[in-house]
Amino acid sequence: MHAVVRELDSKQPATKQRPRTVRAKLTIVKPNNAPTPVDIEHIALTALLAHLSARGFAPLSIFNGVDVVPFTTNARAIDLLLAAEQSTLMVQAEHGNPHGIFIVPGNGADIVGAWAFDDGDADHFNAAMIEFDRVACG
Repeated sequence: MHAVVRELDSKQPATKQRPRTVRAKLTIVKPNNAPTPVDIEHIALTALLAHLSARGFAPLSIFNGVDVVPFTTNARAIDLLLAAEQSTLMVQAEHGNPHGIFIVPGNGADIVGAWAFDDGDADHFNAAMIEFDRVACG
């Protein structure tokens, strides 16, 4: 798998009440020479959920564009994320703010995610996402 992470400029200015939010985008693409069938979406989401859990981020819910849906297992979370054209996975560290990871499944060959974090990354969410790119996506 190949992954690309780009930090996108935020249009939201910092205030005393809320630090500036920075957005980042992750794109995972199956190489052309990868054996088929490869369910890149399922592999990427399984790895992402395991990685975030190991870094102390618990999944809260999924917003599928219509409803906020709670779930109890990672398998159910993956089913929900792949059932929608786009959705947002909400995660939170024990002493941090909730974070949304916007997920757009592709056609089985790629998956795109974008996330936001507070300037300063106090709960290390952005660091965890960058590490996921480096470790899990090679």
